[in-house]
Formats: sequence, structure tokens, C-alpha cells
Amino acid sequence: MSSIGAVCEIWNFTREDDVVAAPGVECWSGRFLFDVQDLQFDMNLYGRGLMSLKPDSKVRLYATLPHTRVLGPYLRFAIWVQGCGKKCPGCMTPDAASFDGGFLVKADELAERIVNSLEIEGVTISGGEPFDQVSALTNLIHAVRARRDLGVIVYTGYTLDYLMNRNDSGEIASFFSLIDLLIDGPYVRELDDGLSLRGSSNQAVYCLSGRYAGVADQIYGRPVRKVEIHILDNELFLAGIPGSDMLNTWKERKITG
Repeated sequence: MSSIGAVCEIWNFTREDDVVAAPGVECWSGRFLFDVQDLQFDMNLYGRGLMSLKPDSKVRLYATLPHTRVLGPYLRFAIWVQGCGKKCPGCMTPDAASFDGGFLVKADELAERIVNSLEIEGVTISGGEPFDQVSALTNLIHAVRARRDLGVIVYTGYTLDYLMNRNDSGEIASFFSLIDLLIDGPYVRELDDGLSLRGSSNQAVYCLSGRYAGVADQIYGRPVRKVEIHILDNELFLAGIPGSDMLNTWKERKITG
């Protein structure tokens, strides 16, 4: 999992006039323009939830959780994708690293499960590495947004700067246009300071829309971490961002027990 714990750095990339935008972002004419190292993404070109779903689009998953309160504000549907090449020391979900593991799910079937999950306010996508499945996840969120206005939070082990300069920047921009809040950067065990909803202090929180701008600084980077334990497929499953002591205890329990 691209885990996310000094100061919680929160940038607001927003259309709202009453929220200060971060450096490198211009807010104007009802849309926002990313401008990082001369690479520009006009987010208005892609729309939010208006693109049709590509036939047979599939997402490779590690796990899903229909209801959780420990991966962002409000009640959320959580998705952990399968596959990540970073191999961060101390990763919470090393079993999600293999690109051949997990299981494939059709995007339209997963979208159906999400929109039928009652009372959720949004979706949180982690992993694994979501940006290694950009096309499939873009299709998934478009399918969801066509039926419900759900918020989208994404955890990535890549930095925002790296993503904006990737060769597949068109697909990245399309995915960005659907994300309300992004937590970026690899988990660095030596920088894990125990703050909420981020694994280490090198990671930053970016409000890519105004949806969570009013609550982000109230829940990210707080001095308390919360986790939940669920039963998935007859096995215990730990959700949330645990402290290092709790994570070590959890891993030892899995080995011994």
C-alpha cells in the first residue's frame, strides 16, 4: 500500500474563489489549469463522469471494502489495487505488490457494487499503485459518476511532479480530472511520525477540487491514527493507516497465527 504520518502539507487546487490555490495552479473561468515545469493539463477538457465506459475494461484488485471510516472523511468504499513496483520498506500491504497477484474485476461490475453501497459519500483508492492502472480506474470512476456524485480520494506512491511529467500525461490528466483529493509520495519508514491518514511526513495532501477543501486540514495530519479490523474471505483485514508499533504487531500476528 502506498501508505500515508511532522506537518501535514495541504494544497488546495480548486475552482472555489474563497480557497487559496497552491503555487503552480491558476484558478480561472470555472476551471483549473495545472502548470508544472511547462507541462499544462487543462482539466476542463475531460469533464467529470461524462466519458463512456470502454468495453471489457478490467481492474486488477487486491481487496475492496464496502464501508470504512478510516481512509478519509465520511463513510467510504475502499479499493486496494494490485501491483506496485516501489517496494517501500515497511509497506503495510506487501502482498499487493505483485502485478500478477490479486484478481481481475470488470470495471462496470465494480462500479455497480460501489453505487449500490448505501450511505457512502465517496471512494478511496489505494494499493498497490493506482497510477499503474490509470486507464481502468478512469473508466471505473466515470462509470460511478454517471450514476452517483461520489467523492474520490487516491493514494499514490508517485509524486505529483512525476505524474505530471509522465509520458502518458493525457491519461493522467483524465484521471486527475476525476480526483477530489490526492495524497502523493512513497512511504518512508524513517519519516513515519504517526500523524493521521498519511504514512510519512514527505507525503502531501492535494485538494484537486473544492469538495474536501473545508475538511482536509481537520482530519489529515492529526496526532491520532485510527484503524478498523474487518473479516474478508474468512480472514482478518486491517484497514486504515496504523502506527509503526501497531503495524509490527499486526504483521507478527499474521506470521505466528
